Amino acid sequence: MRKKNRHITICVAIIIILVAIYFSFNFIMNTVIHSNKEIEVPNVEDKSLSEAAKILSAVGLASLKAGEESVLDKPEGYVIRQIPPPNVMVREGRVIRLTVSVKAKDALVPNLVGRPVRVAIGIIENINMQFDAFSEIVRRSSREIPKDFVLEQTPPAGSIVEVGQYVSLVLSDGLPLWMPDFVGVPFSQAQIWANREKMKIERIDVDDAGEPDTIVRQEPAADEDITKASSVVLYVTRAAVKEE
Repeated sequence: MRKKNRHITICVAIIIILVAIYFSFNFIMNTVIHSNKEIEVPNVEDKSLSEAAKILSAVGLASLKAGEESVLDKPEGYVIRQIPPPNVMVREGRVIRLTVSVKAKDALVPNLVGRPVRVAIGIIENINMQFDAFSEIVRRSSREIPKDFVLEQTPPAGSIVEVGQYVSLVLSDGLPLWMPDFVGVPFSQAQIWANREKMKIERIDVDDAGEPDTIVRQEPAADEDITKASSVVLYVTRAAVKEE
């Protein structure tokens, strides 16, 4: 019985000692941690890695190169991102993780011709290239490529270019319009056609022996391919002036 009580006493004593060690350790660690002063994280973005490390070390912070990323508009070996970000308050000795720029890699330009424009833009972005959305989108009529599909691309498919380069697209405007033959037709009929096809026409009145308000010449000529942007000029016989 005495032996059993002795074992229980020893076990209780061990538990008390372990609990005391645990709380003592936490107390010591909290004291050490909170004894470190707070420091505002400096901004080291756009600095070289070595310069960033010096700046952080000078204020009592450590640095760690945490990753690399291809960036076109920065030299190789410069900080492009830091965690924690600038101006955050941290404890002295905190490690600041830095992402550094590396030289852009080459990419193979895929064939985008014949693809819907949304699909083409998605492919461009997936290979870390950029769609040239800043230039005016050029459209051309086509009998082979449906409307809003890619008709041409720059750079061409198969080219080797740097990651991040811009890709320009020419889109199909669908089947071309045919210029009707309006010579000898009243101008009012041409107006009906223009409104239906959403075309702009310019009327120029000319002196002619034909019927008044009748088209005597046209540009472009009949049966030529035209687009919505084409300039259509119609020369119309001047209306007769009524005599008083």
